[in-house]
Amino acid sequence: MSEDLIYFSRNLIFIRKFVNVTQAGLAEKLGIKANTISNYEKEVTTPDFKILVKLCKLFCLPTDMMLNTLLTSADLEAKPEWLQNVRQNFNLNDIDTPVISQETVLSGNSEHLYNKQLLELLERKDETIMELNRRIGRLEYKIELLQKENKSDF
Repeated sequence: MSEDLIYFSRNLIFIRKFVNVTQAGLAEKLGIKANTISNYEKEVTTPDFKILVKLCKLFCLPTDMMLNTLLTSADLEAKPEWLQNVRQNFNLNDIDTPVISQETVLSGNSEHLYNKQLLELLERKDETIMELNRRIGRLEYKIELLQKENKSDF
């Protein structure tokens, strides 16, 4: 993965969930398949330039910020009309309130969003560590088998 896109998937997940838009809803707005959004979030693939620009316009964020800054609720608080503009882009009405409302963000509970994002990153880290431990276990087993084969060859 390109170093330029180091924060893209994290930011995509964070903003999509903050606005309360599904992968399918975002994909529909972008004219792509829902599994493509999933692949972006899992860092399996990266968007092409046109999709990246369209996505940043939908989220009312500059591409540089989407790619190079690990976004937090504090970044969004600095743009008081941001949530309203993004919700308009997705045609969300007042019934479709986000999981965490703008009032919650502006009232000082923004630390909750940041903590939530950090917990999600921590969960992914733990999953990665578990997968690496499984791989190490398999490699250790293969090494053991090879060592046994080498001993039997003598």
